[in-house]
Amino acid sequence: MAVLGDEARDARGTVKSKRMATRRPRAGSPGSPSAYAAGSSVLRLPWSHSALGRAGLPPPREESVSVRRAHLTPARPQDRPRPATCRDAVDCRPLELRLRWRAMQTAKPKTAAALLLLAVLLSPLLAAAAQDTEARPPEGDTPPSVLLVTLGTTRADRLGCSGHDAAKTPALDGLAAGGARFERAYAHVPQTLPAHASILTGLLPFEHGIHIDGRAALGEGPSTLAERFGRRGYRTAGFASALVLEESFGLARGFEIFDDTLESSPDRKSVMLERKADAAASAALAWLETDDTRPFFCWVHFRDANAPHRPPRGVKAEDPYDAELAFVDSQLARLLAWAAEAAPEALVVVVGDHGESLGEHGEQNHGMLTNEAALRVPLLVSFPGRVEAGRTITQPVGQVDIVPTVAALLGWPAVEGASGRSLAGLLAGEQQPGEAVAFESELGARQFGLSPLHGVLLEVEEKDGAVELWKLVHSSEPELYRLDTDPGEEHNLFETEARRAASMTAALERVRARPLHPAGTGEPDMDVTTNLAGIVETVPGPDPRPRPGGDAAHPRTGLGAMEDFELARRQAHIGNAVGVVEPLGRVAAAFPRSVWIQTLYASVKIRLRGAEESLAILGQALEIDDNFDPAHHAMARTMVALRDPEMAMAHLQIAVELRPTNFRARLMLAQSFLQQRAFAEALEEYRQITLLRPDDPHSWWNYGRQLQNQKQWETLSAALQEGIVHCRDDLNLTNYCSWILATSPLAEGRNGELAFELARRNATATERGDPNVLDSLAAAQAEMGLFEEAAATAEEALKAARLRRMRSIETAITGRKRRYESGQPYRLPR
Repeated sequence: MAVLGDEARDARGTVKSKRMATRRPRAGSPGSPSAYAAGSSVLRLPWSHSALGRAGLPPPREESVSVRRAHLTPARPQDRPRPATCRDAVDCRPLELRLRWRAMQTAKPKTAAALLLLAVLLSPLLAAAAQDTEARPPEGDTPPSVLLVTLGTTRADRLGCSGHDAAKTPALDGLAAGGARFERAYAHVPQTLPAHASILTGLLPFEHGIHIDGRAALGEGPSTLAERFGRRGYRTAGFASALVLEESFGLARGFEIFDDTLESSPDRKSVMLERKADAAASAALAWLETDDTRPFFCWVHFRDANAPHRPPRGVKAEDPYDAELAFVDSQLARLLAWAAEAAPEALVVVVGDHGESLGEHGEQNHGMLTNEAALRVPLLVSFPGRVEAGRTITQPVGQVDIVPTVAALLGWPAVEGASGRSLAGLLAGEQQPGEAVAFESELGARQFGLSPLHGVLLEVEEKDGAVELWKLVHSSEPELYRLDTDPGEEHNLFETEARRAASMTAALERVRARPLHPAGTGEPDMDVTTNLAGIVETVPGPDPRPRPGGDAAHPRTGLGAMEDFELARRQAHIGNAVGVVEPLGRVAAAFPRSVWIQTLYASVKIRLRGAEESLAILGQALEIDDNFDPAHHAMARTMVALRDPEMAMAHLQIAVELRPTNFRARLMLAQSFLQQRAFAEALEEYRQITLLRPDDPHSWWNYGRQLQNQKQWETLSAALQEGIVHCRDDLNLTNYCSWILATSPLAEGRNGELAFELARRNATATERGDPNVLDSLAAAQAEMGLFEEAAATAEEALKAARLRRMRSIETAITGRKRRYESGQPYRLPR
């Protein structure tokens, strides 16, 4: 193997493997039959080691036809986003990770490496033991399985069972006929991620902390429905079909399998924001049909009804939106048909995440307003023998009621801490007092600086027995509607019904007086966040808080800007940076005091070589809010374009000081330190990035390269061993670790046994066809004194290099082969 940064590797500097790219369930374990796992392989994206060595840059991502972010991977605790402090809380990690961490932290170098090798070898056994003790089915009768299906962007009034004559939804209609339908079920926010967080946790948005798509991840504190099932011995799987539900947003927690596979666009320039319903249903059915006797909890998400409304070919309906729902219904039918045959006792819950305005109240899609079209969703529950068929329930309910309802139907103890209530009594035909259903929309506030919308729905019984349904929307222009007589929300009664407005306001205050969840929120993968913005490389940054005060404009004034913003995103997702400028410029002109919008607009100008314009835009933005770290980050990029490295570094340091978790700013700051030859400072930034992103092999690679450049060999060996604890299935990082452990010039930094084990595993994964891997294996064999075997392996590496026409690496391997033949191991130069 070539010396990283000193000698050449292959033509691309790449170690390639299909088999090592995808982490799968243990062979023979539940959830890992060949029929399911066969479709989960994906080629890990290659990168250039030499380019990293020169610039310290992260590996560039290449496009592929299939982008699998969780790769059908068991969602282990160490795979989840977590606060950096959790790295020191040893007891919060599973047994396998604790063993490795203790080996590196407490033992002497040789002993530590030996214990780490033991941990690597025992990984399958430890995983099996954990599965046997934590996922054992409960004693006695097997509990019923549960199928949860969430329907993206689905209005309650567009189904056949709701009276929509043009609907073609026989599966949904049949489910309603065979179970119960809630006439007035509501989303708590008209956005996908926060709505799903409420569905899966039973918490309102202001409690779990996620208010809009793509800016925050679910914190570690709230228990998810999947975790509750997992603790009771269920096998669990989630199949998400939108980028805003990607693993790093936190909803994967508790799922043994979390599949958020997305497809590339035909031009391979962008990632689609959804997976089609037929693909999602097929993936779910493949998992459901696996040979596993445990009861299951399976969540499937369909997103096809989201704008732009373009139904698949062959699906006929007068309206495109209806056609999309018809297609979703046809795929739901596949799941229901399987369940009827294989799990007839299963509890089935189908719920919409939010609706779609379709032009009502001036909103074309959803997100900004809280009208009925955007908030009312289907909620259907089928539980043969326990829920009476054909029941329709008119009492208003919310998505947070799903978790306690599922718990009650399955006979679990009452769910502590959930905001919702059990609807089991209503499903049984019992009378239950109504409760206030809270909702919100802060998209306009957080994105454009408009007024936030917070509201509540409440069914009120008058003295004469009449039942009235009232809806309050609190904002800079408060609204009050009586929905039972004004379902279109055309008559605002806030001024004329002062007493009712006061009582509804008090109800809203009672709801929002509940304490926030102490865990707060986490940060999603910033690569995903940037992809969601679809516009610039600069990360949008933390979820901005709505500005206090009642003088902000109502979000309806921003509907046109929202359409322009969506147009800009669509142009960005097809790679048309020039096409982004005009619509985003209109948004920026409409909201000159939105620092986030101005930062996005300035970043587009940077990309199009308009640094002078960017400088002016960002200067005004920072006058409004000089604590917005993405603006400082964008200003640093502007200063680089203007050839002012000192000012660039100053803004980067401010960005990192304002938000220490901004890893992109840290990465750029590290590169700036390298250019200034401040190597110690650069090394510290790279180390901090590994703390922020321990599961990202690129972080460890960058840190390792700088340690190698500064000849800190013992620290390098320890760092790479820690890196492979977190990224044990990344072929490039494990090969780098193997190489250093075999060739370090310091005896304290070498361990031939561990180097050999890692290289042997990599060689098997690449079918002994990658010269770089074989080069590492030969070096490890030589370090162990197996010089004859090392020379033979080096010869294999040479043949592989010649086969790939990698002439530069041939010379290096030939020199090392001569050393092995003379009984000498290879050592990196000190």
